[in-house]
Amino acid sequence: MAEVLWVEPGFAFGMVGPTMVQVWEAECQPNGARMTRILEALQRLKPSYPRLFMLAYVGERSPFPDAEARKVASTFPAYFEFYVGVHPGSSFRMSMVRSAMAALVMMSPVRSRFEVFEKLDEAVRRLAKQAHPEVNALSLIEEVNELRRVALAGRV
Repeated sequence: MAEVLWVEPGFAFGMVGPTMVQVWEAECQPNGARMTRILEALQRLKPSYPRLFMLAYVGERSPFPDAEARKVASTFPAYFEFYVGVHPGSSFRMSMVRSAMAALVMMSPVRSRFEVFEKLDEAVRRLAKQAHPEVNALSLIEEVNELRRVALAGRV
């Protein structure tokens, strides 16, 4: 069962075992204040997890992060053993988003274990393989989908 840490319309943030899950849906802007709040939660949670993973699900209608959000998010890799980004959809925009994310990771001075996916099930299978045995792929897919429903509803 996911531990929901924070919800607002279009956004849900929680823990599923050792996996931190962010869900960005609708028109929820990934801004500096939200990313700072995530970073603060991450700093509090890290000591409780010897191995920590992240899954970020960014829906097709989610706006691009602002400059402050990108700056704060660039500190995240140091906290995670492995993380995945899911940017679903076959539109040109989403293809470009996935390409840009992959390029940014490749050019980053911080070496991180990050992969970008179009489909949630592919991302979760890859994450589960890296996190074995702490992460169960089937239950993580169910929990991420539940967090997506929570984000869209804007409440638990």
